[in-house]
Amino acid sequence: MMFVIFCPDYSTGGPFALLQLNQALLDLGFNSKVLFYDKAEIRFDSASRRYDVIYSQPINIEVPFARYETCTCFDEDAVLVFPEILLGWARRFHAYGHRRKVYWWLSWDNAPLGELNKFEQKLALLSCFHIFQSEYARRQASALGFRGPIVSDWTLPQEHVHGDEGFEKTNDICFLPAKAQGTERVIAALEQEFSVIPIRDMTRFEVSQVLRKSLVFLDFGHQPGKDRLPREAVLHDCIPVLRKTGAAVSFMDFPIPENLKIGIRTMASSQDLRELIRLIHSRHQDVLVSLQPFKEAIRHEKTVFYEQVRSLCHVLATDPWTA
Repeated sequence: MMFVIFCPDYSTGGPFALLQLNQALLDLGFNSKVLFYDKAEIRFDSASRRYDVIYSQPINIEVPFARYETCTCFDEDAVLVFPEILLGWARRFHAYGHRRKVYWWLSWDNAPLGELNKFEQKLALLSCFHIFQSEYARRQASALGFRGPIVSDWTLPQEHVHGDEGFEKTNDICFLPAKAQGTERVIAALEQEFSVIPIRDMTRFEVSQVLRKSLVFLDFGHQPGKDRLPREAVLHDCIPVLRKTGAAVSFMDFPIPENLKIGIRTMASSQDLRELIRLIHSRHQDVLVSLQPFKEAIRHEKTVFYEQVRSLCHVLATDPWTA
């Protein structure tokens, strides 16, 4: 089988996962290439059943530990892997008569879910094979008739997953301002008692350094999938406090103590957050012990991911697509 991974040319969690999938396929002996759809025009020749890909701009993305070859052409036998943000493309390739289509739901809430209300679009998606990065996305999609296995991702390369036991915690709280719009007053109130570092305009190494020296990672985001940064925080003994929504509700996606998953009203209360962070301070070692099983699971994510990809390829080899 030849795989074509549709990926945008920017450095966020989604492209990172897509390039991880491409790398896994290569390592498992499959032919896989990456099509950077936001920089390309795809031309289909109905006579030859061939697709040519013409790039208008150079590709800039660089992801450590994941090599790739840019796709410039493919035919109707290729397995096309789309991220969930490209739901509208199912109808396009369905119209071309291309059968081998896989949708990887890297999130649920970030997908253009309005597309699912369109008759033709829903019909095209039902002809695709679906895989899911999170149990949350799989449950949501199942209600609409989209079913398939979990194919997750992995957080950090093996040489970086040994944890930071003994690393000095010199900062109290870190957080992502990009996911915290509207919390400025809450953060300002927390800064009166705690040291706070915003994770902004940093390299991956710099982010890791902040997590290593921070006691708590405060995540105001809507958890559209099994986000990478809370998992990386656990690896660095930085205790994640998540907004209880989306994938954070699922224990299978985030198996952390329930008191570390808090509602939006609690997150909007600087007093409630102060009390929680004081409690984490006082019971720091006990909380780390409770997170140890999750930490061990994160350490083995890459191995599990490769097993999931291998199983996926076995299923796809049976030609599971509907007409």
